[in-house]
Amino acid sequence: MNHQPHHGCDGIDIRCEYVSGQNFNDFVFGTPAFLDDPRYASLPRVALQNSYASDLPQWAIDLLERVEGYISSDFPCREVSGAPRVFRLYGSLTHCDEWMPHWDSFFAELGHADPVLVDLRNVESVAPAWEPMFAGHHAPRHSYWVISPGARPIVEWLRVADNRTFWSIDEAVRAMTAGH
Repeated sequence: MNHQPHHGCDGIDIRCEYVSGQNFNDFVFGTPAFLDDPRYASLPRVALQNSYASDLPQWAIDLLERVEGYISSDFPCREVSGAPRVFRLYGSLTHCDEWMPHWDSFFAELGHADPVLVDLRNVESVAPAWEPMFAGHHAPRHSYWVISPGARPIVEWLRVADNRTFWSIDEAVRAMTAGH
C-alpha cells in the first residue's frame, strides 16, 4: 500500500504493518498527528508487550522501546523477570510530573526485591530536573545496575557503589550470583 507521509513537526513518520495468517494491514502516521483514533499512539506499547513473549532480537526490542518511549507518556519501565527480579527502564527520561508516583512505586518495589537487577542499557538520556528526585532515594543494598552512557547520571544521583554498576548484563549476573 502506498501511503502519503504525514510529516510530523519533528520529522518522524511511523509505518506499522500487521500480519496474521493471510491478513495484512498497514498504516502510517506522524507525530504530532491529528488522529481520530488514540489507539494508534498505544500501538508501540502493544507491540512491545507482544515482543517480550517472542524471540525478537534485543536490537528490535530496543528500537520498539525507543519508539514507545517517544510517542507514549506512559512510565517507561517494565519488570522483565521474577527470579531474580529484573526491571528495565528505557528511552529518554524527560521530566514528566505524571511519572512521580511511578518513581515512588518503582523505588518501593526495588526495596522489596532481594536481589534485584536494574537494566538501564536502553536509557538514552535523563533530564537534569530528575536529579533531586533520584537524590532523595537510595539504591537498595542488594541491587545491581547495568547502565548506558545516558543512564550514568542515575547511578551517580542514587550513589550506587562502583561494585554494583556494570556495563553488561553478564557482568551484573556474575556479581549477583557470587553475592558481591
